[in-house]
Amino acid sequence: MTARNLAQRRLEPEAMDDPAVDPLLHRDALEKLGQFNFLAGCAGTVGAELARLGSRGTALRVLDLATGGGDLPRRLMRRAAREGLPWTVDGADVSSNAVLHAREASAGLPAQQRPSFFELNVLLDPMPVGYDVLTCSLFLHHLSESDAIALLAKMRAAAKRAIIVQDLVRSPAALRLAWLATRLCSRNPLILEDGPASVAAAFTIDEVRELAKHADLDKARVHRRWPYRWVLTAQ
Repeated sequence: MTARNLAQRRLEPEAMDDPAVDPLLHRDALEKLGQFNFLAGCAGTVGAELARLGSRGTALRVLDLATGGGDLPRRLMRRAAREGLPWTVDGADVSSNAVLHAREASAGLPAQQRPSFFELNVLLDPMPVGYDVLTCSLFLHHLSESDAIALLAKMRAAAKRAIIVQDLVRSPAALRLAWLATRLCSRNPLILEDGPASVAAAFTIDEVRELAKHADLDKARVHRRWPYRWVLTAQ
């Protein structure tokens, strides 16, 4: 593994972001990312934050931005059905291939557990209205600091109740884990290339707090999550 200087972010284009990426490789990578998110408890983290917003009978309409393969909305909808929670979770992504994959992966689910997915460029398109909570996972590290600040502010302005954002922590230990995990679990070149690159582009927790401050999220909470992830919530 090539050593990287992680004192500063290394923001570089990732292979999965290439519009010309091979669709089959892209879908395989989305499925693998969904498995990594499951192991990291991504849906559990968001679900716990949703549960804090009200009683079990509180209806919540949730939109997951940059949803990728849609694994987060599916897991949240399954939990809602299992526990009798009145949650509705949709997903949006800029990639038409990702949206198609998310729809196909959800097609066999019961109607009450099936999220809706649609295309959306979160940086350029107007943010959909009517959602209580906007979530975003593993996307902020793709953005410049100015775009990350703009997105956080845009999400909070559109969400009726709260935003929940989570991503990777930039650190040498996180880089080593990403390098090892991607090589143990996949041979997909997109995963092998983008895994370590994502860590190098990620924000530290102190940097996330600064982003929140510049986005005027004065009451934002930023917490560390296993393994080498953080979650930001703002109401």
